[in-house]
Amino acid sequence: GKVDFAKDGYPMWKNRNYQEGEWFERQSNIPTIYINYPEGEMTTLDKIIPQWYEVHGAVPAIDWKMTDDTLNISGYICHKAVGKYAGRKWTAWYTEDIATTAGPWKLRGLPGLIMKAVDADNIHSFEFCGLQNRKDKIGFNELEQMHLYTKTDQRKFIKNRNKVFTSKRYVQDPRYYITEDDLKDAVEMWAAGPEPAPEDKVTVFSRDMVVPKKAHVYQPLELE
Repeated sequence: GKVDFAKDGYPMWKNRNYQEGEWFERQSNIPTIYINYPEGEMTTLDKIIPQWYEVHGAVPAIDWKMTDDTLNISGYICHKAVGKYAGRKWTAWYTEDIATTAGPWKLRGLPGLIMKAVDADNIHSFEFCGLQNRKDKIGFNELEQMHLYTKTDQRKFIKNRNKVFTSKRYVQDPRYYITEDDLKDAVEMWAAGPEPAPEDKVTVFSRDMVVPKKAHVYQPLELE
């Protein structure tokens, strides 16, 4: 049946993107990334539905090439740099006014916050939308102690994920690789309103494990 999730007291089903199922799809593709956990390494909590993975790899060491170009982003003067990571060439804009080596996703290592990044094929992009002053402690998700995560290394995970999602079968049926036994534990849902056609429903394994019935061609952020 339909499902309504509230966020900050606002019923999310009123959002058009949520109604169309796009909210579900976005939620199923957002990893949690820990830099320097453990020290000098990167740990990513990711998934290939219906399996969770604890992915281990090196902290990205991107060989950025600085340029003299500048760009104003939200009132911050940003400098341009170009570098390659995971098989894609990225153009990044960073501001030295925010003293951190951080950036969106796994992009990092510049002398200031990365405010914008675009890959050379113009497929993927990130852009600054705002800052929050928060004092919450960043704690590692300990669910792996409950044996919910399969530990793997980054290169192996990327190869496996790209093999699954770049298959032509994925566009025809995003659930093609999921076993019948696993599908028995899933439910069919939709956001709001009258019950839609079967192809307009989504397959839900848990609140953040959702598979749409329709899929676009998969464009991986990481090629290697």
